[in-house]
Amino acid sequence: AESLRQELSICPHDQPKIASLLELGVPLRSARAALLATGKDVTRAAEFALTRHAAEVAEERDAAERRRQKRALMQSLVAMGFGPRKAAAALRRSKNDLAQAVVELTREVEGGG
Repeated sequence: AESLRQELSICPHDQPKIASLLELGVPLRSARAALLATGKDVTRAAEFALTRHAAEVAEERDAAERRRQKRALMQSLVAMGFGPRKAAAALRRSKNDLAQAVVELTREVEGGG
């Protein structure tokens, strides 16, 4: 039972492994999780944590780019004279397809909407 507890938790003798991961820039919580996820193999834990961090950074970068693109689309529609609320709704419905959103908004204007 004691051996299983040590295997499934971070113990004082694991501190050098934690320190090694912290030196690589891995946050403490991630270091602990990575060690436990890899059977306390510090090399695999480092790879696990750094790969996971790189994926999170890439996702944050992609999300920021999507927000930037959506702002640019909104600015384009507003510059064409469409109201921001209607422009945002049209972009949502068109899945951010500018041409489709313009067609939809133009139909609304022509139809009195």
